[in-house]
Amino acid sequence: MRTLICNSTGSGAIIGARLITCGGDVTFLDETRRAFTLDRTPLMVKSLLGGFKQVVRPLEPSEVRSPFHLIIVCNPADEIPALAEILDRGLDRGTTILSLADGLEHVSLLERNCPAAMVLDGATDIVGQIDDSGTVNHFGAGTTIDIAARTSSAFNAASEIQRFFAGTGTNVDVVEDVAQKRMERAIRLTAAGGVAALMRASIARIASVASGTEHIWRLTQEVAIVAATHGHRVDVAALAEFACELPHVPTANLRRLIDEISRCHFREITELVRQFHDNARAKNLPTPLLDVVHGHLQAQAVDENNRTGDQTAAASCDTAEAGQLSVHTTPVSIVEAG
Repeated sequence: MRTLICNSTGSGAIIGARLITCGGDVTFLDETRRAFTLDRTPLMVKSLLGGFKQVVRPLEPSEVRSPFHLIIVCNPADEIPALAEILDRGLDRGTTILSLADGLEHVSLLERNCPAAMVLDGATDIVGQIDDSGTVNHFGAGTTIDIAARTSSAFNAASEIQRFFAGTGTNVDVVEDVAQKRMERAIRLTAAGGVAALMRASIARIASVASGTEHIWRLTQEVAIVAATHGHRVDVAALAEFACELPHVPTANLRRLIDEISRCHFREITELVRQFHDNARAKNLPTPLLDVVHGHLQAQAVDENNRTGDQTAAASCDTAEAGQLSVHTTPVSIVEAG
C-alpha cells in the first residue's frame, strides 16, 4: 500500500517509522525546510515500539504529483487548510485519507478539497514531539489509532488500513465514531494551551495557584458550551480536573500530560482557539474568557509577523507574585508547558 504521511515531527514520524520497519512503502510530506533537513540526515525516532534511524527523503509540497493509496494526515490544525489544497495532486479514485488532526474543521476541509478520495475521521493517543537534536520522542504509552466507519465503504477502507498495520505494534481499531474523543482532546488542548499562553507560564505552575485553576475551569466550561452545539456533551469536571491536578499526580503521568500539551505549538493553539471562538460568535454564545484568550493570541500572532511595526495591544493575564489576575497591553512571549 503506497502511503504518504503528512508531517514527520510528531505522531506521524512514529507511525511512519513502524510501517517502514515492517516493510511498508512509506513517503513523508513535509514543509520545505524540514524536507531539506531529512534529505541529508536520518529521521530519528525514540519509541517504546522500537528505535528508528534512517534517511527517508521526504517530498516537499511542490513534489506531490502522483497518487497514493493511503494518505495519513498528522498535521497541526493550523496547517490543514494549506495541506488540503496540496493533497488533491496525490489522489485518485482509490485513495483513502485518514485524518488524525485535532480541531473542528479539518475533515470537512479535506472532503471539500479532495472529493476524489475517501476521507476517514480518526484519532490517536500516540504523542510525539521533536527535540532540539531533531529526534522525535514517543511520550506516554499510546499505541492506538481509532478510525470511524459508519458506512460499508468506510468500514471496508478502515479494515484495509487495519490489516496494513497488523504486526507493526500500532493498534488500529475500527469504531462507529471518534468525534467525541477528538472533541475532548481539542477541548483539553485549547483550555490548557490557551491558559498557558495567556498567563505566560507552564501549565503545572498555573494549576498550582488559585487564579490558575479558576481560569482552567472557566475556559474549559466555555469551550464545552461550544462543543455542545456540535452535539458533543462532555464531562467538564473530568476535562478541567486533569490540568488542575497536574502538580499532584505521579511524575510519569505528569510528564505525559505536560508533553501532550506542550507538543501543541503557538500556531496550533491559536488555530484551535480561533475555531472555538468563531463557532461561539456564530451562535452568539457567552464565552468572555475565550474572547480574551482569542484576542491575546491574535494580537500575539500579528506582533510575531510584524516585529518591526507598532506594538500590538494584547490583553493578558499575568501570574504575579500573589497569583492574581492583572490586565496589561504589552505583547508577551509564549512559554510552552513543561
